[in-house]
Order: sequence, then structure tokens, then C-alpha cells
Amino acid sequence: DLSSGKLGIDYCMQYLSAKGSLGLSSTPKIELAASTGYQGFVVGGEVAYDSAKQMLSKWSTALGYVASEWAGTIMLTDKGDAIKAQFAHNMSPTSVAAAEVQQTLSTSTTTFTVGYQTKLPSGALAKVKLNNMGVMAMLYEHNIQPGTKVSACYQLDVTNLEQAPKYGIAVDLTS
Repeated sequence: DLSSGKLGIDYCMQYLSAKGSLGLSSTPKIELAASTGYQGFVVGGEVAYDSAKQMLSKWSTALGYVASEWAGTIMLTDKGDAIKAQFAHNMSPTSVAAAEVQQTLSTSTTTFTVGYQTKLPSGALAKVKLNNMGVMAMLYEHNIQPGTKVSACYQLDVTNLEQAPKYGIAVDLTS
């Protein structure tokens, strides 16, 4: 698929991280993201430009604070159509509980999600989340060896168990 190629660049230094990508096609999509932080405060944003449509296809911005046992973030996403607030608490060195509230402004809908993740004694990572519409998602990730990660995920609607669940498996190879 000739339209799926991208040229990317990442830049990181102590208080700045920036990332960019350019689609390798006759009408490329250009994506840029940057974040910076100091003494626990973090601010960042992302923007994407679709040259075929000659318009911004997405933009978002975020402000957060990270402490030793918790983190909180407020984001403006979906080109200004959604406001998200997130909070995560480190319950132990290996487990985190989190919650997210999202208000979509154009539809006046609110979504609430709670989640939990833990690092298992084997080194694997297990995550589970449930939203207010009854959608539960689970993830299991394990590094088999350096550079080889296997992930399995499962999603189901707990309010309608007749509906077929979604599931997937991925293998990530890096050098």
C-alpha cells in the first residue's frame, strides 16, 4: 500500500519532547505534537493537517500535574468539541487506579470510565477498564524477551452479553 508510508521524527531533551510525521503520498497528512514540563506541571498539544482537504483534521491540548503518588490532567480534544479530566493514583509500586470523565460539547453527552492496571509477578502487565455504557476492556501484555512483546485484548458489552465480544492479539518486534 503506497499511501501508508510515513516519515517521522522525534526530538527529546530534558524539558521538551516533540514529534512529527509526514505521510508519503501526493496529498500528505502532516502531524505535529509537542509537550514540555517543569516541576510536576506538564503542558502539550497536537495538530494534524490534511492537505487533501486543506484543513486541520485534528487538534488538542492538555495541561497536567504529576506528583509521586498521583497525576491529573485536563484536556481539550476533538478540535475543541470534548473536554476530558483524568486522575490516576499509584496504589502501590505495581498497581494504578484511574478515572476519566469526558463531556462532548456538541452532543452534551458525558462518559465516565474507571480503570485498573497491575504489573504481575511474571513482569506482565494486566489492565481492565469499564465505562458508564457497560463496555469493559481488558489487556494483557508480556515481554517474552528483549525486543519481543505479545499483547492480547478483549472487549465486551456487559449490558448485552448476547453481543459478540471483540478480541485481538499483537506481536511487537523492535530492535
